[in-house]
Amino acid sequence: MPPPTISLGFAGSLFADKQGHLYLTQGFMQAGNPNTSAGTGWYRYDIATEHWQRLADLPVGLGYTVLVGDTQGHLLIFGGSEDAGQQKQTNHIYRYDIASNLWSQAPTSMPVAVSAASGCTVIPGKVLLVGGYDSTRQQGKDSTWLIDTQTLQAQPLVPFTAGGSVLGASTCDGQGRAYVIRGADDPHVPTRDFWQLRLTEQSQTTP
Repeated sequence: MPPPTISLGFAGSLFADKQGHLYLTQGFMQAGNPNTSAGTGWYRYDIATEHWQRLADLPVGLGYTVLVGDTQGHLLIFGGSEDAGQQKQTNHIYRYDIASNLWSQAPTSMPVAVSAASGCTVIPGKVLLVGGYDSTRQQGKDSTWLIDTQTLQAQPLVPFTAGGSVLGASTCDGQGRAYVIRGADDPHVPTRDFWQLRLTEQSQTTP
């Protein structure tokens, strides 16, 4: 169990840096209340020593984020929601400098607010974001974005033709292929879909 100074809830994010560390966001500490605000806790776990460390707090408490690394020693948080009901979604991007233990808000934002999306590094320097929660229509989004981790420019890719994706799961092989479980279209009805997206040179240059 983590020590008392480490508080882990639900809808947090987890990232392995390949240097023997895990990074975790706090998430939400109270279930069943859509008005619950996400905590700002930001933690590191050393796998070899089993040591927990509390790092510099997040600039804003967020859950349902996508957490990835770039090629320059930073971690990036895309989107998320301040509240468990996902009515306070954000399009902001936050960058964490591992060496200095400092957070900053990127000057570039995503074209739209994204929460409860899934994502992964599909090729070095490029992050795939899939779906998210449409709080107005109360269903999953069918959008897919390719984001450059250096410039933070977002490019729309082909959307899902079968419906939206919310609270899904994605993993990438780092060589241009992503595998996606859609999670749900209507958040109350899970899908059975399993998808593969293959990134081509054309898809990287043509919206």
